[in-house]
Amino acid sequence: MARVIGFLLCLLASAAEAEAPSMVLPAEVVVRGPVVRLADLGAPESESWAHVVVMAAPAPGHEIRLDRRQILRECVRAGVRPVPHLKGADEVRLLRSGVTASGADLVGRIVASLTRTPLPAGALDQRFEIERAPDLKLSSPLQELRVEGGVPRVGAGSVAVRLQSEDGRRRRLFVKLRRFLRVDALETVQPIEAGHGLDPSLVRADTLWTDDRIFFDRRLRASTDVTSWTAVRALPGGHFLQDRDLRPTPVVHRGESVNWIVERAGLSVTLRARARGSGVTGDWILVQSPLDGRLHRVCIIGPGTVADHLPPKSAQAATASARPDVQGGHR
Repeated sequence: MARVIGFLLCLLASAAEAEAPSMVLPAEVVVRGPVVRLADLGAPESESWAHVVVMAAPAPGHEIRLDRRQILRECVRAGVRPVPHLKGADEVRLLRSGVTASGADLVGRIVASLTRTPLPAGALDQRFEIERAPDLKLSSPLQELRVEGGVPRVGAGSVAVRLQSEDGRRRRLFVKLRRFLRVDALETVQPIEAGHGLDPSLVRADTLWTDDRIFFDRRLRASTDVTSWTAVRALPGGHFLQDRDLRPTPVVHRGESVNWIVERAGLSVTLRARARGSGVTGDWILVQSPLDGRLHRVCIIGPGTVADHLPPKSAQAATASARPDVQGGHR
């Protein structure tokens, strides 16, 4: 009885094997798309399941190797029924076609795209240095490259780059870069001692390239009038000035006699008083009254002149315009 049952099972297995479609596996397959179909693995085009997707293709320019057991497992996972009978090669080398976009070519195209970036206010010119870009494997030749996202205003940063191949597939990568700006600035032509007042003979206008954000924001532009400014510290020759290097030259000095304009009930009287502080137009200092010897808080409205009130708006505007002109506004 047992022999009969075994004989019947062998017949059934032989019949099932005879009914299962056959696939002749090639030793090597070149895949052009992003997926692998049964037709790529040797399935006859006449079979209804020949175009069933069984797995994702390797990355462009890369390969994977599959033995028969792995191929059968992928067929079962994809729901192929009946499972095909495999013949041919014991192992299939799957290679996805692709092209290589060199890092040097990418750098050149990225820089060309970045040069169209608008200049920041106060900059005369710009250039970009890309740290590096990797060699990329693409499914087809590169068709378009576009920089996305914000570009650093000045100095180091990174940007996103969108790549599109001729077959429409897209990739995105990030590259590190450094942005240099050419700016105008004032340079000392000889050493200047601390506390020394500046004049046009001590400085000259020049331009330079910088990737320093602080210097870009705080430099003194070539149009700055330095005649009312004093060096805060000793400055060497060939030094590009920043607003932190200077302070306004006082128009009233401590201990000197000043004109004190006193207004009362529509009357204006000018007295001579002793200054107890130093400052520039718009600063508040103390003066000693010649009448009672008491100290009074007054505002400097001009050289050697103080008053109980703020200076006229025109005087304040003139003082503000005399401050070193730096990127982003007055100091």
